[in-house]
Amino acid sequence: MSNKVTIIAEVGVNHNGSVDRAEEMIALAASAGVDAVKFQTFKPELVISRFAQKAEYQKSSTGTAESQLEMVRKYELDYDAHRRLVEKCKKEGVAFLSTPFDIPSVELLLSLGISRIKIPSGEITNAPLLYRVAQSGLPLIVSTGMSTLEEVQVALGILALGYLCARKKEGNPSLDAAERC
Repeated sequence: MSNKVTIIAEVGVNHNGSVDRAEEMIALAASAGVDAVKFQTFKPELVISRFAQKAEYQKSSTGTAESQLEMVRKYELDYDAHRRLVEKCKKEGVAFLSTPFDIPSVELLLSLGISRIKIPSGEITNAPLLYRVAQSGLPLIVSTGMSTLEEVQVALGILALGYLCARKKEGNPSLDAAERC
């Protein structure tokens, strides 16, 4: 295990849905010497209820005319936008990193050939997401945020099971722990 600290620039959705702005943010982060630039990948309809109200800070900065779902739709980046950002990161010499919030977003990221995935702290109890990410076999960064120790332990168990099941399905018969797959 490396003792090297990895500096990750958090872009999240601060690009406000503009790929050009996101590319500018990548260039600025790279010039600051970061190792990776992190975005968020999500399908708004899969992670936000159409009945969800905006938080007070969202109302004060974006108004009340639209729902939270309508607001967040503006921040979604499609496949082509992600592809552009991955290419920009390569050009700038930094790693592209994103936190998926749903399984179709995991699939989108995997189709781009990413080298690792970050689990957002708010998804540490999302067992299907954890299981699918673990099946990828990619290195993971798991944020724990305000999780309890029990939530972290359960998440690690799901991640381990997903990883083992994927390896067993690849034809590794020595994985007795994966009998429940």
